[in-house]
Amino acid sequence: DLLVYVTSSPSRDECSGHNSALAFARACQRDQRDRPVVGFVNFCPDAISDNPPTAPDRTHVMLVLHEMMHILGMSHGAFAFFRDSDGNPRTPRCPVDSLCTNSDPPGF
Repeated sequence: DLLVYVTSSPSRDECSGHNSALAFARACQRDQRDRPVVGFVNFCPDAISDNPPTAPDRTHVMLVLHEMMHILGMSHGAFAFFRDSDGNPRTPRCPVDSLCTNSDPPGF
């Protein structure tokens, strides 16, 4: 199962500035096999039309699918959680969270 929280908040850096995004998504929690079980998608309100079409068009559908792929692991930050065909992590994990650097996510 995968739980996805959906928000529309302008408060994030991703929604502001010259290269602002239409939306952004990430996995929030992974299970014991590094599979995402909780994620979120935020749609930047300034990028959402006040007059949406009556039915989703291809652009909207592709945007949602694109963001879901980030939650499911298609992003540079998630590639480290991939496993081989035997279920072993493809990248070494940090054995003790306190030994990880600031750039290492906990357990990595």
